[in-house]
Amino acid sequence: MNLFVATLNVGNRPLEPDQLNRWLREAKHCDVCIVCLQEAHVVKDRDLERGKSVAALLAAGALAWPTWGLSCCLAIPYVCRQRQKREKRHEEELAEARALSNPSLSPQQKRARVTLGSSRRIRDCLHHLGFSVRKRPSLAWGQLRLLVFAKRDVSVVLKRHKVARVGGKIINRDLNTGLMGNKGGLVSTFVVEKEGFATTCTAINAHLPAHEGKFHERMDALEEILKKAKVLRSDIAVLAGDLNWRLDTDHVWDGSVEHCIREGDWKSLREADELVRAHEQHGVLSDWTVPVCDFPPTFKLKPGGIEYDPKRLPAWCDRVLFRADTTIRTVVRSHRSFPVVDTSDHRPVGLELTIQDPSKIPESRIRSFGKKIRRSFGRILPQIREDQSPKNQRPGLETFRSKFGGSIFTSIAGHGHPEFSDTDDDESEAASDVSASSDDEESQES
Repeated sequence: MNLFVATLNVGNRPLEPDQLNRWLREAKHCDVCIVCLQEAHVVKDRDLERGKSVAALLAAGALAWPTWGLSCCLAIPYVCRQRQKREKRHEEELAEARALSNPSLSPQQKRARVTLGSSRRIRDCLHHLGFSVRKRPSLAWGQLRLLVFAKRDVSVVLKRHKVARVGGKIINRDLNTGLMGNKGGLVSTFVVEKEGFATTCTAINAHLPAHEGKFHERMDALEEILKKAKVLRSDIAVLAGDLNWRLDTDHVWDGSVEHCIREGDWKSLREADELVRAHEQHGVLSDWTVPVCDFPPTFKLKPGGIEYDPKRLPAWCDRVLFRADTTIRTVVRSHRSFPVVDTSDHRPVGLELTIQDPSKIPESRIRSFGKKIRRSFGRILPQIREDQSPKNQRPGLETFRSKFGGSIFTSIAGHGHPEFSDTDDDESEAASDVSASSDDEESQES
C-alpha cells in the first residue's frame, strides 16, 4: 500500500490549477493521499481592501482632531493606490471570463478556475487522478484543512477525529476577513483496507508558533497536540504541516545560509536545524522518523519567484514526519519539495511512503534469506546426513565423527553418557587384533 502525504501553507492566496496538477500528480501511483493545508482561508481582494480601509480610517480618526488637514493629505496617495488595484482586479476578472469561454476546458477545470477555495481546487485536481475525497476522515477548522483522498478500490473507515487547539485560543483575527484559528492541529484516525490488508492510520496537521527563538513554545504546542492524537494506538502515524522549525542562529548566520543555498550544501544547514535538535533530545519526537531534507529551504520565498525574502532567515518550516509500529515495515520512496507552486511564501513538501503487509513476505526476500543461510553454513550443512541405521537413530552422527574426530564423543563418553559411549567397540577391536596376531604366530611355528 502506497501513501502520499503533502503539506502546504497557502498563505491566504488562491491556488493555480495548473500548478496543482504538476504538484499532485506525484500521487497518481499511490492508494491514499493526505493533504494538509495551513492558512487555507482564501481572502478576496475586496475583503483585504475593506480591512485596510477600516484600518486607515481608524488611524486617520485618531489624528483627526489635532491634524485633520495633514491626515487628509496622507490619505490621498492611499486612495489612489486602491483605485489602481480595483482597476487591475477588474481586468483580471475579464481575462478569466474570456478563458472560461474556451470550449476545450472540462467542467471541472472551469469550476476550479472560478472557485477560490483551496480544498475545492485540490479535490478537482485529484479527481482526474482517480481519487475521491473521503469526507468523514477529512477535517476543517479555522484556517487548517486535513483532506483524505483514496482510490476507489480502497476502503477508508473513520475511527475518531479531534481538533487540537493550542492553548484553546483563537488568534490572528483580522478585520472582517475571516482569518481565525491560525495555530493548532487537526487529528484524524481511520482504518485503510485494500485487498485484505487493513492498517490503522493517524494523520496530524499541525501549525506551530512562528518566528525565531520560540523553540520551547513550539515543543510545548507539539506535545499538547500529540497528547490528544494518541498515536500509540495506530499502526502508522504521519505528522505534517507548517511546523515552523527554524535554523539555530548560534550555528549559522545570514551570509552562511545564502552560501549554503547557493552551493547546495544541505548537510551544513541540517546541522543547524531545530527539528534535528528536537529529535536528538529524546522527547516527544524520539519515536518519529525525520526524513532527510535534500532540497532548498521552503521558507521564506517571494511569491511568484525563486528569491528568498531578506526579512526572514530561510528554513525548512514545512515538514512531513512519520511513525510506524514495530510490526509494520515502511519504505520511503521519495521526499522532496515542489517549487512549481509559487503562489505563497512557502513551498509544498511531499512524502511517498510504502507500507508492506507483514503477513505477506515477498518471494524475493525469501530467496535472498535462503542464499544467506547457504553462504553462512554451506561448508557444514551439505555434509550432514541423517543416519537411518537401526543402531543410531540420530542425524549425522557418523558425519560429525568423520568431520571433527572422536575426541568430542570420547570426552562425552568419559562422563558416562550412554548414547555416545564407544569404549566397548574399542576394546572389542583391540581384542580381535591380539587374537589375530596370536594365530599368525602359531601358524608360523607349525
